[in-house]
Amino acid sequence: MNSSFADTQLARQQGRWEPPSSRMEPARHALVRIFQQVQTRTRTMSAEVRKAVSARMKRYWAERRRGEGEVRAMRTLSEG
Repeated sequence: MNSSFADTQLARQQGRWEPPSSRMEPARHALVRIFQQVQTRTRTMSAEVRKAVSARMKRYWAERRRGEGEVRAMRTLSEG
């Protein structure tokens, strides 16, 4: 007979057996605590900061597009 099975049977007879779900409670609580800590570590941007970042990125990409146009014009001039 399997020893863990025999241990389980003995524990049931003595009234000290717990279902697996209740034995997993401490681990589940630990995981919940870890996820809560991760959530509190993430930063959220205020609307004002988000707007400033958006304006900066729009300016950046506009300059990049302008630069690409100049590079294309240089290529066509050098090819022609």
